[in-house]
Amino acid sequence: MKCSEEKIILVGTHIIYRHGDRSPILSYPESIADEFFWPNGFGQLTLRGQLQQIRLGQYFRERYSELLNSTYVASELMGVSECPYFFELVEEIRNTEQIQNISRDFRNFFDKLEIWTGTKINDLFDAWLVADIIIIEALYNKTSSWANAFVLSQLQQIADLSMYYVFNSFKTNRIIAGPMIGDIMENIQNLMSNKSNGWKAKIYSAHDATIVAILSYFQANYIHQPSYGSTLFFDLYHIPENNTYFLQVEYLNSTNSRTTHPIKLLPCSNVMCPIEILNRWIENRLPSKDMKTECMPRRSHPSLAP
Repeated sequence: MKCSEEKIILVGTHIIYRHGDRSPILSYPESIADEFFWPNGFGQLTLRGQLQQIRLGQYFRERYSELLNSTYVASELMGVSECPYFFELVEEIRNTEQIQNISRDFRNFFDKLEIWTGTKINDLFDAWLVADIIIIEALYNKTSSWANAFVLSQLQQIADLSMYYVFNSFKTNRIIAGPMIGDIMENIQNLMSNKSNGWKAKIYSAHDATIVAILSYFQANYIHQPSYGSTLFFDLYHIPENNTYFLQVEYLNSTNSRTTHPIKLLPCSNVMCPIEILNRWIENRLPSKDMKTECMPRRSHPSLAP
């Protein structure tokens, strides 16, 4: 019997959302918006971002009205703040032929960007840092006249490509997405076993990089930068008739939207992924819980190299 013909019960959810609109994390020499322009400084939620998160929270409450009651826990992002090995991997990706070719294609644009911003831009990833700042400034009309629609579209393409290729590597998405996926799967096992430490809902505040890393981990990513408020929903369902459990993942990929898109996880043939299949596939793909060791630089510790 197909799942759609059987009674299906939602027993738990794991919500991973990108924070709302924020100020830039730094500036560039020719910027007309210094740190004092942003009320809370660099890298902080703006008022617009706070309102986006309020609306997102309201949607969570409506979506899970029967699930979200007193059984709720808000969790931090399950990664690490500093991971030298991750940055080593990014440098390896930076030096690949693919990134170098893309950088050559953008070279004329980079030359103009250097003049406009007063910043040296050697490659795609250098341009990505500047693109992030300018795109945010444009939302607040704090850019110079050169930042027209064409320039902004080029900058967004740079951000999209950079985000995609950084996490298109299993090594990078394993480091960034792995701890959170491991935490989700552990809680799923607790829910299935009816353990007291199984939470019906866990909510993780994350970044655009986290969203992309998770999508890439399951080979479901595409070239894009998740917008503010983008959210992944990992919903656990139970079919009592045969005592089976399924995970369905949906992606909310537009700010202030309530339209989600189902994601087919790699090891499964449809969007309702049996937990037993998912467990077997994930088993040897997670990092250890000792992220301090996982993140140690390999160049100075060759014995740790995979």
